[in-house]
Amino acid sequence: MFTVTPSEAIEVTKQVNPRIAIPEHYWWQGAADRFISGFPRVKHSPGPILKVFKTELPQPVEIVVLSESGR
Repeated sequence: MFTVTPSEAIEVTKQVNPRIAIPEHYWWQGAADRFISGFPRVKHSPGPILKVFKTELPQPVEIVVLSESGR
């Protein structure tokens, strides 16, 4: 398994320019915080599930951090 650092994830996310990005592999202390600090639009989901509708996709990129409950 290959996982990028938070700095590399910021760079790749900006290159790909998705409408939504969800950080997944951030089990080390502060990794998610370092990643989301690179973006102005961050949303914290109250649970581990996110419903996305095409008509409601944000523009530009929005980072969504899912709750750890249920992990």
